[in-house]
Amino acid sequence: RTHIIFAASIAEPPPRAITSSSSKEIKYVRNDSGKAQNHTAVVSDFSFERPVNTMYDRHYPVLDVNISAMAQNARVLCDICGRNNISVAGIIKFSDGDLEVAGAYREGGCAQLGVSRAKHLPALKEAFPDTETLLTRSPPRSDLPLCARYADLSLHADADILIALNKEAANWNAHPGILLMLDVGDLREGVDNIPALVELATLCEGLPNLRLRGVGTNLACMN
Repeated sequence: RTHIIFAASIAEPPPRAITSSSSKEIKYVRNDSGKAQNHTAVVSDFSFERPVNTMYDRHYPVLDVNISAMAQNARVLCDICGRNNISVAGIIKFSDGDLEVAGAYREGGCAQLGVSRAKHLPALKEAFPDTETLLTRSPPRSDLPLCARYADLSLHADADILIALNKEAANWNAHPGILLMLDVGDLREGVDNIPALVELATLCEGLPNLRLRGVGTNLACMN
């Protein structure tokens, strides 16, 4: 299991937790039926000046992730989708970019691994260089270097961003894939009419460093 700790409301820490500023990990030991076991927790941004609580104190939000179960669930889903010629992308948004979760998705057969934050792309690409990476949002200008270099596919609905991404991709000799987003009523992201979508597609096909891969949409998304 992987224990993912979010330090949103940390109580006073126990003395047994030891932090590492270089790895952003907490290493700790607990007694389970008298047997000491080492565990590692992945922690979101917080100060490493002091230890933090471990998940076993239950004083703050914790995700206790069963990695083998996630891999099996992904395997079942990918098998069902594969029989219908559908490939599956495993999104590690909930785990703050945790690579063990990404590995479980990949083990389960996910064809792509996706993140919602561009800062997670370099580590994801380094860990899984042969797997297609997906950025599940339209990047702001500040994220274009990461998107151009590490995202094989990203979502877009803005002409200016596409033009800027094409220019950035030239700096890395990269050809990132583009999914153009069409909003169908969720008011989440994307253009809201077909003529605007066609205009974006025409623009994208004329930009030499981008590869138009298709159209995406959100439908009754609960996230």
